[in-house]
Amino acid sequence: MVGFKKILNLIPLLTSFLYLEVFIPFKTGQSIPKTAYQEFVELFVLKLFPFIILIYVALNFSKLRSNYVLFFLLPLLYFIYLIFQSLYLYNSFIEFPHVFFKILSLMVTLTFFIFYQSEKHTPKIDVLFNIILISIFLKIAIDPSMINIQAFTSHKRGIGSESALLLVLPCLYFFNIYITEFKIHAFIKFLILLFFIVFFQHRSVWVAFVMASAFNLFVLNRQKVLELKKTLPSLLALSTLVILGTSLVITYDEEVLEKTSENIENIFNPSKEESTSAWRIEQMQSYWPYVKENIVVGMRLRGFELPVQFIRKGQRTPEFEEGTGHHFHSFYFDILFYFGLVGLILFISVMIQPILKIFKNELHFNSKELSFVSFIFAGFIYGITYNLPFYYWGILGLTLVYVNNKIKSQMLTN
Repeated sequence: MVGFKKILNLIPLLTSFLYLEVFIPFKTGQSIPKTAYQEFVELFVLKLFPFIILIYVALNFSKLRSNYVLFFLLPLLYFIYLIFQSLYLYNSFIEFPHVFFKILSLMVTLTFFIFYQSEKHTPKIDVLFNIILISIFLKIAIDPSMINIQAFTSHKRGIGSESALLLVLPCLYFFNIYITEFKIHAFIKFLILLFFIVFFQHRSVWVAFVMASAFNLFVLNRQKVLELKKTLPSLLALSTLVILGTSLVITYDEEVLEKTSENIENIFNPSKEESTSAWRIEQMQSYWPYVKENIVVGMRLRGFELPVQFIRKGQRTPEFEEGTGHHFHSFYFDILFYFGLVGLILFISVMIQPILKIFKNELHFNSKELSFVSFIFAGFIYGITYNLPFYYWGILGLTLVYVNNKIKSQMLTN
């Protein structure tokens, strides 16, 4: 019965994933129109769910532990400030909800933190990771064409970058289980997830995964969990297997080799013409005058009202439709544009808490907890080239619970 309750406690986390393509039970893609089901899920998760969360926060704010009150009181006050600004400028409580939803991201973190800090709400995380793995195979069963050589060479990504980033979390978890407990089933799941991360060709996710893995190993080593006599042979075997497997796949087809070389070259040469990195740089240059002019507090609601400044090359038409936002492909630039340095400091001060507390409090995490902290670290890297996904803020809330509980348990044992 207890185990079943822990599975039910996954519902808030799973709800925050539902809008991702990997959980949509039919073919999806840029060229495929959204169905009524997909539009409903996105409306509920990305529009209604944050406001439900706001009500939950208001009803349960007293349950928040004192050492986190300031971090979440500030965004709540900022949200209220935006309401007054909206009333003053537009005679509307919430004009341009797009801007309000950005501040609500921190409310998502607060909600998950309040909910999961209760022992009766402890989630069954290994079940969650298996659900994510199963959902990928179901997606492939629905659309087998998303996982063949042609899809790779023609750069047809079966899932979006937000879905690909989510795979990093269970991948890190199964790696930690294998490297510390030497369980073969965890090793197999790790390889499967690693294959998908590589195959879907989101270069930002590749870099985020590599950096998060390096951070993960650094912490494991710092905790003296990695016993070299036992771990080194496993790491060497794992590295050899991955390198051999990758080499065989790459050399199997000349187009695969060319595509892989092109992806790697684009990572190390972001200003290369026609690359997505060059596109991002051009977008930032278009908006930099507005960011610079409002560097302290950002443009806030006036930012959404600003006409699209990013014009297609060789054309006079904007890159995005007017009235839909500016679609910045960088979390940091997005926050700077709307909320300035004040907003960026506010967001980063919450995001960095799990990482700071590892070193400040000499915390020793188990495989599950460390995979979550390493995933939060991955978000710092991913955020350079993409906006952080909605679910990231929920995972951050659960991660803060793990960190807080670990500090509490170590204080009791000392």
